[in-house]
Amino acid sequence: MDPIISELSATDQNVRAAFMKRQGKGARYDAHNAPIEELLLARRGAAYFARQINELTNSELYGESRISGWTRAKLISDISYRARSMANILAQVRSRTSNKDIFQEPNLKLASTLPSQALRYLFTHTDIHLNVEFRDLKAEDWDLPFPRELHPKLKIRNAPYLRAETIWLGTYNLSAGCKLRHLPTQILRTNPTAQYKKSFNQ
Repeated sequence: MDPIISELSATDQNVRAAFMKRQGKGARYDAHNAPIEELLLARRGAAYFARQINELTNSELYGESRISGWTRAKLISDISYRARSMANILAQVRSRTSNKDIFQEPNLKLASTLPSQALRYLFTHTDIHLNVEFRDLKAEDWDLPFPRELHPKLKIRNAPYLRAETIWLGTYNLSAGCKLRHLPTQILRTNPTAQYKKSFNQ
């Protein structure tokens, strides 16, 4: 058995095996040396965040989050655009190309005024896009460095944990029912107060 996969619990291994069986031949999966635990943490966080959004009414999406001066819509926009940015970075690394346009900051103020359905779709679409990029990374891609402009000391294999941290902290700060005790210990270990780290100060 792959040593990385063997780090998962028996339940997680069974769930993963059942999922792969359902997908059938031709489906794409994470590379054998991908950081499986961190990817699972990120994907579970995204699923939890999506449930929190779906439980909010359209008007509640524009209510206040736990972040001073930020509505839930702005927080959802920030998390979504972070996913899009990371997906674009992974695609650039995977294709061995360079495009500084991917570092442009989005207009969160404008994005947070999107209609409710568009806001929900933005999160769903960017999360799917990011997962596609994770699965398209080859074994040799995972140990390539991040673009120096962003994380000069990190490798691509650190990306899933960065995503997990953002999505779980975002879920708590959405103020839609998530409590501190609901957050994974891996996240609280480095951020016990679950303070969200803003990426774009708009």
